[in-house]
Amino acid sequence: MWKEPGKSCIHLEKTHLIIKLLRSIIDNVAPGTVIITETNVPHKDNIAYFGAGDDEAHMVYQFSLPPLVLHAVQKQNVEALCAWAQNLTLPSSNTTWFNFLASHDGIGLNPLRGLLPESEILELVEALQQEGALVNWKNNPDGNAVRMK
Repeated sequence: MWKEPGKSCIHLEKTHLIIKLLRSIIDNVAPGTVIITETNVPHKDNIAYFGAGDDEAHMVYQFSLPPLVLHAVQKQNVEALCAWAQNLTLPSSNTTWFNFLASHDGIGLNPLRGLLPESEILELVEALQQEGALVNWKNNPDGNAVRMK
């Protein structure tokens, strides 16, 4: 939500505090209104935006689903997709996922981190590039390029 010099600023506690504040206001002023976060990050980081299940987002974009579906199609094997889906849990009955398969931003690969070995992510990237897909890259602070989407 803001930048602090010298920090990555992703997932700051202040960000979660703002979401909690917004949730409290919305619950009191406009019950039935839903907060949805668009956090295109690895799954374990993404689900943190549910908070305790009643104090942050009502919905979280399910960014892991699109690349896992691509992986299943490319490998002709649904094991990784099924294993991930079977382990999905929600913190409360007041939260849910926003499932989608594509967006105007493309399909991010970062959410696969922690779900698939890097070697399988690389295989997926190579297979997609052979089919003409464009892959965006970013540089880590150490200078190494990392596939993004």
